Amino acid sequence: MSMTVKLLSSLEKVRSMKDLETPELTEVRLFRGEHFAFQVGCYSEVTSFLSISAEVKPEREMNPAGNAAETSTELSFAIYKVQAVSMDLPAYADHDEDILTDVPGPMPDLLTPAEEGWSMKVCDNIPAGAYWLDTVVPKDLIPGTYTVTITLDVATSWQEAPERIVKELRVTVLSDVLPEQSVLFTEWFHVDCIAERFHTGVYTEAHWNMIEKYMRAAVCNGINMILVPAFTPPLDTMPGTHRLMTQLVGIEKAGENYRFDFAKMDRYMDLALSCGLSYFEISHLFSQWGAKYAPNIEVTENGEKTMMFGWHVESTSPEYRAFLEQFLNALTSHLEARGLLEKCWFHISDEPGTDALEMYRTLQKFVKPLLKGRPIMDALSNVEFSKEDLIDCPVTATNHIEPFLEEGYENQWAYVCCGQYKKVGNRFLGMPQYRNRIIGIQLFKFDIKGFLQWGFNFYRSQLSVYEIDPYVTTSADGSFPSGDAFIVYPGADGPLNSMRGLVFRDALQDVDILKLASEKLGREYVLRVIDEEAGCEVRFDTYPRESGYILRLMERLKKEIYNKVDLNDK
Repeated sequence: MSMTVKLLSSLEKVRSMKDLETPELTEVRLFRGEHFAFQVGCYSEVTSFLSISAEVKPEREMNPAGNAAETSTELSFAIYKVQAVSMDLPAYADHDEDILTDVPGPMPDLLTPAEEGWSMKVCDNIPAGAYWLDTVVPKDLIPGTYTVTITLDVATSWQEAPERIVKELRVTVLSDVLPEQSVLFTEWFHVDCIAERFHTGVYTEAHWNMIEKYMRAAVCNGINMILVPAFTPPLDTMPGTHRLMTQLVGIEKAGENYRFDFAKMDRYMDLALSCGLSYFEISHLFSQWGAKYAPNIEVTENGEKTMMFGWHVESTSPEYRAFLEQFLNALTSHLEARGLLEKCWFHISDEPGTDALEMYRTLQKFVKPLLKGRPIMDALSNVEFSKEDLIDCPVTATNHIEPFLEEGYENQWAYVCCGQYKKVGNRFLGMPQYRNRIIGIQLFKFDIKGFLQWGFNFYRSQLSVYEIDPYVTTSADGSFPSGDAFIVYPGADGPLNSMRGLVFRDALQDVDILKLASEKLGREYVLRVIDEEAGCEVRFDTYPRESGYILRLMERLKKEIYNKVDLNDK
């Protein structure tokens, strides 16, 4: 048999035989409620066709122990093919050394459901591939040991009978149920890109149907907060232009008064809640990178709809201030009546620089009293904004976060985008997956309350000048390192997940595993183990540059929780 098969963690990217040289995954410990994925890596010296199946059985007969929360023995895995995508900009020219490659080419990332029967092919020019097996352990699963049996049928020609390869993974299900995700996570949700990609028109029934599918995919990726386009978000837009209008709030003007129709926004928020999303960020009230202008806002006056506000209206104009005062009073009252105001966060402007400090100060003093105590959150890199108490939840780039950590802000958030490509973690296609997942350990260690990333599904060029094909360019047409602009791919009938997205879901999950370990073993001990296993002080720009660290850390803590280790001997 010329086929090499190995069970691998989700942190590997299988591109060649070298990627199968990592130690094989043979056993894992999982909490109930824990998401878990692993890979079946394959390499063949000759063209081969593969068929896969997986079966899970308890090692011994299990009966419910009289506990209503432990009634099931059903554990199953969804199976996906890991497909390579076009990595047209692996990294900026001055990248660090902790990347897989800086040469454009295919990179494993896209997950597509594995069809029954012959579902994958490896051949001379693409000799390596992988299957991705994915599950969430049922919360009512009876604790104990289960064996996952993976069966691969391999055929090198249609004339010969296939050969069979069998692999086993031992899964020990622990008795604790993992708590609900504690980190707030938003990844900007671009409804215009959904309408454009699927040719539905804006807020048609076809569009709403696709929005629902994307919302459910967002939840699958650990997202629990969603951007609400009350106005078309003033994000990634070429100055003087506008993106496809996706404004949810209907607005009519009569004299000096405005009337607001929140029906469409209610539908959007209700849909989000039904999909499992819990929190909302209302779209930015002023333009990006400095808050100089109003967003593009359509208003109907005397029966005619016009772009009443936008690039042609300064943010401090009396007309916009009068509008905004009426709008925020109406919006907060409406959300309060619906019981949703406590689930909402607000934005002033994305990434204001120090040159915008005075403008931001002026606008914050105007807006803050209108929000009925709800927090303002904005991505920013200069600690002066927080020192002046201008922002409730500073959302700071991980390569600029140290001064914020020194100040010890209670509601500190973090974010990554294209600029975080040296030393710190990120999720670019050209990066190893441990740079993606390490972020969870860092969020826990520094008690970061929330995380933001700007591109859940941005299928456009930089500044939204034109649409792109995400299967041709993963870099917004050469603008950002491949993988920065979106985490889900548009399939024929909805979004398809990526390895990167599900690995970051595990990063968020790591926070809650570490919190559970802290309850059992003590936070100070867990913090000590994090650095001890790393062999260094883990910070946002300092951590082990290998996958094994994260896996060893989680396995060690799970063992210690259940082995009742005498920590005084440690």
